Amino acid sequence: MCSSGPCIDQERLPSWSGMNWKVLEHVPLLLYILAAKTLILCLAFAGAKMYQRKRLAAQRQQLEADKRKRAERKDD
Repeated sequence: MCSSGPCIDQERLPSWSGMNWKVLEHVPLLLYILAAKTLILCLAFAGAKMYQRKRLAAQRQQLEADKRKRAERKDD
């Protein structure tokens, strides 16, 4: 029955003639939108990380300043 190759049931294959090929015209636009969205998300996360780093550095400086003030008070 299928001696020449793999058995393929022709009735179960998708009908390519019924596919709407016009949809593929929008694929480049969709890829550009996906790339833009990815870039925006990356920039947003990078900005959030920079903000956190600055905030933590400011907190660290505040703590060091408080330690110096305490040390000066003990010396007096």
